[in-house]
Amino acid sequence: MPHDPSAPATVFIVDDDVSFLRSVARLLRAAAFQVVTHNSAAEFLAELQPDTQGCVITDLRMPDMDGMALQEALAKAGSPLPLVFLTGHGNIPASVKAMRGGAEDFLTKSAPKEDLLAAVNRALVRNQQNQARQARLRALCQPFELLTEREREVL
Repeated sequence: MPHDPSAPATVFIVDDDVSFLRSVARLLRAAAFQVVTHNSAAEFLAELQPDTQGCVITDLRMPDMDGMALQEALAKAGSPLPLVFLTGHGNIPASVKAMRGGAEDFLTKSAPKEDLLAAVNRALVRNQQNQARQARLRALCQPFELLTEREREVL
């Protein structure tokens, strides 16, 4: 099931390599994705809104806050944004840790563009599914929030 391009979702790219950042952004925009770039994880987190939809492509190695720390920060914040690691310094332990942390994929920067586009599509579909699940959960909880304290005790 491909990502629905009519859905308002953004691909956030976080990488300290400016030329690579531009290159990946150009590729994704050519594939009809809405793209926002950030030079650092801290910059991305500072602009992140709780209702943001989309996915994140991040480098593994960056100064100050690396991709693993970004993944941990997103999890701690309760963000449903799926991550795709795109790195020039991948290794098996790092990929295992990223995947166990919930990453959608772990690719090297030399991966074929088709692999990256497929990973982004999967991540955006996963985000849509997460958003739908959260909406259903909120709808189920809403009637209980209207109960008085006594009604909750009886229930």
